[in-house]
Amino acid sequence: MTYEARNLLNSSEDFNIDYSDVKLNLKLLNKYFEVNTLDEILVRRRNEFKIRAEHLQQRKEALHEREIMFKERIISYEMYIRELAMKRDRSLRRIDDEKRFIENKKIE
Repeated sequence: MTYEARNLLNSSEDFNIDYSDVKLNLKLLNKYFEVNTLDEILVRRRNEFKIRAEHLQQRKEALHEREIMFKERIISYEMYIRELAMKRDRSLRRIDDEKRFIENKKIE
């Protein structure tokens, strides 16, 4: 046995272990792993939230585009209805004019 090994065995003071420090260190180590795990979960959830927010933004934009398209279709349909109403009114006026013309011819 070497001199250093004998000194290590003889000096029992150096090997006194304070178990409260070990428990504290274990608690700290557990908390460290817990914090790391929670950080990973937080990063993952932030990414999920970001993806969901982007998806929601895309859906809002698509909805807005559809809304604009429907408004344009409604406007064009209303214009079509107005044109038909104008044509109908013109036709009715022509019919009335022809009836008057025929009545005037009969009277003469």
